[in-house]
Amino acid sequence: MTLLLSTTIDPFKFINFANTNAHWSKKETIKNILRWNFQHPNRTALILIQLPVVAKIVRISPRTQNFDNFVYNCKCVRDFIADCLKPGLAPGRADDDENDIQWHYSQEKGKPKQYALRIEIWKI
Repeated sequence: MTLLLSTTIDPFKFINFANTNAHWSKKETIKNILRWNFQHPNRTALILIQLPVVAKIVRISPRTQNFDNFVYNCKCVRDFIADCLKPGLAPGRADDDENDIQWHYSQEKGKPKQYALRIEIWKI
């Protein structure tokens, strides 16, 4: 596999949507952070990426999170990445086809009080 794009957004703290009743505006805040820190700087690179790819979402924090909650909390990040890679589809529908984008999730231990997100796009 060949690395096409790697971006780290620091600080970026995941909101635990699985165990809280977070307001819908929290998801919008996450989308705005992603838009300004991922989409805008990588606009040209995103246009040139041809599918199929592997998208890797890496959570960097002092402690790991329960994996099923972590994947659930990544849903808005996953939707955003898919919308960037497959523009023009209805919101939330771009990540439907596993043949175009394969998703990998991982967590890394960071420094104390470090919360970050790394997004990697790999060519298959």
